Amino acid sequence: MAQKGPAEVYDSPMTTGDEAPSIKCITLFQPWASLVASGAKRIETRSWRTWYRGPLLIHASRTFPRYARDLCKKEPFATILLRAGYAHPLTGLVDPAQLPRGAVVAACTLQHCVRIGTAGIALPPPEPERSFGDYAAGRYAWMLSDIQPLPTPIAARGSMGLWEPDQAVRLLLPLFYQRHGGEPDAAGKAG
Repeated sequence: MAQKGPAEVYDSPMTTGDEAPSIKCITLFQPWASLVASGAKRIETRSWRTWYRGPLLIHASRTFPRYARDLCKKEPFATILLRAGYAHPLTGLVDPAQLPRGAVVAACTLQHCVRIGTAGIALPPPEPERSFGDYAAGRYAWMLSDIQPLPTPIAARGSMGLWEPDQAVRLLLPLFYQRHGGEPDAAGKAG
């Protein structure tokens, strides 16, 4: 097997040798993390591309900027978040304080990453998905599939870029691993 360079190892869905596929995480601000978990957001837009394809965990940042909290109360965000159960118990309005933060909220598969503006690719998508991303030419659309919200968010420290979850997070994801290659072993790798 040919030796991979540093960038290929970092972004590759497979590790070297006969090891099982790795799993990556990406941290998103709220409400975008919960929009992915609800299945309403199936495309994550980024200023950078990745060659990684495979299992991806969606982590909600602990940081929740004021503009993002305000956005939760506007359409189409409010309707989706209300359907997902993020209503204030007394008012029935969207309650941004209920959105989980500092936790993994969903598991999915990163199927594809395409440059926005590529001929033959139908981007931007129709509403409401269009409102949930930045589809400016030259950015990248990460296509997500098999989105599964976690029944209980798993507390985790996030990071910038794609990152590897710690062993505790990997061991708390048995259903996700069954779907993506078998039971996790003691190291958290599917096998």
